[in-house]
Amino acid sequence: LDAYSLFEREYESEAEDRIRLFGEIRHAIVQDEFELYFQPKVHMPTGRIVGAETLVRLHKGSSPQVSRFILFAEQVGIITDITSWVFNHAVAQLAAWRDEGLELSISVNLSARDILNTKLMGELLARCEERGISPERITLEITESAIMRQADKVIAILGRLREQGFRISLDDFGTGYSSLSYLKQVPADELKIDQSFVRAIDGPDGDDTLVGLIVDIGNKLGMKIIAEGVETNLHAERLLALGCDTFQGYMISRPLPAHELAAWHHHWVETHR
Repeated sequence: LDAYSLFEREYESEAEDRIRLFGEIRHAIVQDEFELYFQPKVHMPTGRIVGAETLVRLHKGSSPQVSRFILFAEQVGIITDITSWVFNHAVAQLAAWRDEGLELSISVNLSARDILNTKLMGELLARCEERGISPERITLEITESAIMRQADKVIAILGRLREQGFRISLDDFGTGYSSLSYLKQVPADELKIDQSFVRAIDGPDGDDTLVGLIVDIGNKLGMKIIAEGVETNLHAERLLALGCDTFQGYMISRPLPAHELAAWHHHWVETHR
């Protein structure tokens, strides 16, 4: 009986936490309490900044809730509301940077629910038109596993988005279970090597076999290759040797709020001329 009562209390506490988090997310959407961060991507041989990934943070007091709320939002079906908020504010930030003389491209993450949202394309195009931003300045990142949930349908939708000018990135590549026959059909411009493979490069066995295979697959499919989670000079050296030359990670920069990214951009350009 005591053990059963303990389980009941733990279950009740977990349910209360989920209800509280749901309320915080809904409140943040309505009250504009999310904050966007941007992590730069750099082509290392030239030092050219090729874009920045948009990341959303939910701030509760002074503590950012980094990843938990995104997974939860997908589970309870409100991720599309967050994505709409992110896209609207990211495009507005692009326009603000443009007006300041800073021309950047960004990427925005989409979930499987986002892609299957029938209103998605209209919303994305409307936000771009409102701010005078070309869709070509925006890359839509979607994970391999999200594509495979309804592969034929998702691939068709991605194709239509690409026809409208958006670039498509296949994120966290190698962590899902897609077949190569489906991968050939994905209309992607970019393939991102998951950070777990990058970390393995300087692990106990120094295994770079999978990274080399991923780079080879991406090259053969005509995709640009980006490695995420690049943190050390050893990572950079081995990735360059394997043919991957565009990096995202703490070796370049941590994710930055918009005003800090502008300052970082200026400093990077000045020191990499």
